[in-house]
Amino acid sequence: MLNNTFKDSIYREKLTGEYFHGLPVGLVAAQRATVASTLYVMPFWVEEGFSIDRIAINVKAASAGHIARVGVYKDNGSLYPGELVVDGGTISVNAIAVVAATVAVTLPQGWCWTAVVSDGIPQLLLTYPTFSPLGIESTGLSPGTGEYSGYSKAAVGTAALADPCVSGAALAKIYNYIVAVRKA
Repeated sequence: MLNNTFKDSIYREKLTGEYFHGLPVGLVAAQRATVASTLYVMPFWVEEGFSIDRIAINVKAASAGHIARVGVYKDNGSLYPGELVVDGGTISVNAIAVVAATVAVTLPQGWCWTAVVSDGIPQLLLTYPTFSPLGIESTGLSPGTGEYSGYSKAAVGTAALADPCVSGAALAKIYNYIVAVRKA
């Protein structure tokens, strides 16, 4: 039975076989190209650990002959991705489609970070967060457009995801690529 509180209905009760992604959002129907070899990591709250069997992205404009690598990191305790939970491997971004990596892992309770990096420039479905634990940029204080949505780090390539996550990534704002996990 689903609970009626915001926290429980959004973050605790998850239906088997359904996909979930990071921060609460205000707009979903946007897309933006990735920058080749740039790692993007976005926060994802896990109220109670649960098993996942897929990590998916929605390719809105293909990048023929290219791949993306997806994964999940555990938080390092300072709102930054740390230990690698799972590297989902590579998936093709050759066509406009929802594409997924098959995994078998249990996510830990707390902040986790979904990750995506591509060797091409596919356009992926993204969201604009309405809340972020990383805060709002100080120059605009503009909810809906100024929230920091995660981190990005250029020139990391698409080989196996680093464990722990690369250091020195920069705060990213305005967009949050949807890298969704599916409950097993």
